[in-house]
Amino acid sequence: MQILQVEDDSEAAKAIEFMLQSDGHSCETTTYGEDAVRLAQKNNYDVILLDVMLPDIESYDVIELLREAEVRTPVLILTGLVDKNDAGASLGTLTASQSFSHSSHVN
Repeated sequence: MQILQVEDDSEAAKAIEFMLQSDGHSCETTTYGEDAVRLAQKNNYDVILLDVMLPDIESYDVIELLREAEVRTPVLILTGLVDKNDAGASLGTLTASQSFSHSSHVN
């Protein structure tokens, strides 16, 4: 799988990229939403992993720009926010949080 990761936390980005590559996926990472839009227009990714909070633009603006550019790649939104109300407020929705630890899912 070709994956575009949009994550501004360098440690989280490295960890996610390591896990994906360990499973045989190709992962390109960028910190900025505007860069993600340009990359997604230029490359054919299977999925985009999008952090909720980015340093340049809001995650929902990234999705809007992608769709305006006719990029139909599926987008999975990731967040390090722990409080479900904070996470939902960032997306303008109500969400249910579920903790995920890679080590708890690896044998």
